[in-house]
Amino acid sequence: MRIKEKHKIVVFLFSVLILIISLFSYWTLKKEQIKIIVNGKVIITSSFKKNIKDLLDEKGIKYDNNDKITPNLNDELKDYMEINIVNVDIKEKKEYEKIPFEITINEDDNLSKGETKIDQEGKDGEKEMIYELIYEDGKLVDKNLVD
Repeated sequence: MRIKEKHKIVVFLFSVLILIISLFSYWTLKKEQIKIIVNGKVIITSSFKKNIKDLLDEKGIKYDNNDKITPNLNDELKDYMEINIVNVDIKEKKEYEKIPFEITINEDDNLSKGETKIDQEGKDGEKEMIYELIYEDGKLVDKNLVD
């Protein structure tokens, strides 16, 4: 083989090697968009973090133990992933129910027929009920009687 042909083959192989390395690097380092939906707002982002918890911390997205996060916080990040965060608030509310007083009728032979006598005035009572209210993204989704 002539030197010129060897030189062309070496340049070609070197070019192919550079192309393969470039494509591999691009494929390895390129992070595609991840969609985060929080409080009804859509955030499009990308990250080199390993899991959802690390991504949310990196982006400064606040959440607590009551919030519903899907997929799970410890799940590995994947390209084109969609993460939903539902803000869950739990509140207590007191309500009062009216309890009507009871009427007792006693016969009394000392009274004329059709005449009545009130021994004791009645008064309505009141019962306190405590409810647990569960809100998801600000909308009431459940109401449970606690006490």
